[in-house]
Amino acid sequence: MAANRQDGSDWADQIWRLFISLKFTVLLLALWLVFSVAGTLIPQNAEPARYVELYGPSSANLMMRLGLFDVFHSTWYSVILLLLLLAIVACTMNLLPSKYVFAVKDPQARRIGGPPKRRLDIEISG
Repeated sequence: MAANRQDGSDWADQIWRLFISLKFTVLLLALWLVFSVAGTLIPQNAEPARYVELYGPSSANLMMRLGLFDVFHSTWYSVILLLLLLAIVACTMNLLPSKYVFAVKDPQARRIGGPPKRRLDIEISG
């Protein structure tokens, strides 16, 4: 039974590390950007005959199966946005404890400009 808990926590820990990973978040942002640009450049929600006219029958059929003619309402686009949202929330939750300690436990750090700097007063005679 203990082995199952360990396996479960390893699995959950791996997912957590994935979602707080900067590389994963950048990948999701890149995918979102690419598909958003594709959805902007490819005419959306037109008649199928128009797509066949523009791209040819085989390309139009492939693009239709991939959902490129209704990108912003497709399931995979929504999944990318959901994963991106979860990654942002996970990163925020991961950093929140350290920011809380910084803001609450260190009152000097809350001042604008951070803790006071020491000045070196030098008198110049002349």
